[in-house]
Amino acid sequence: TNAGQLAPYRVAASGAVDALELPAFPLGIFPGKTYPTTEYAFAAGDRLVFFTDGLVEAVDSRDDAFGFQRFERVLRDHAAGDASAIRDALLAAVRAHAGARPLDDDCTLLILTFV
Repeated sequence: TNAGQLAPYRVAASGAVDALELPAFPLGIFPGKTYPTTEYAFAAGDRLVFFTDGLVEAVDSRDDAFGFQRFERVLRDHAAGDASAIRDALLAAVRAHAGARPLDDDCTLLILTFV
């Protein structure tokens, strides 16, 4: 379940990139509410990318958001790399997009590699 967070992405060892969608209400909004769950199978070498909206909502000088399309493109372009290479590429791309403009929201990124 994701309790209202953004869908994480799977970066498969094969290079495929897909969002693991599971819509749910944010945690704590509705006490006693149950959350849907889904199970996914992962292979050795697959990476799971968790992130907060500050990354995709980072804007440039024209107020153009970095967005999901750019985020996914970086994941695809660096799918052959390890978790640290993907991390570095994502953070560099967001920084380059925003330029001198400060980020308005938190930017959290966690990449897990399955062994």
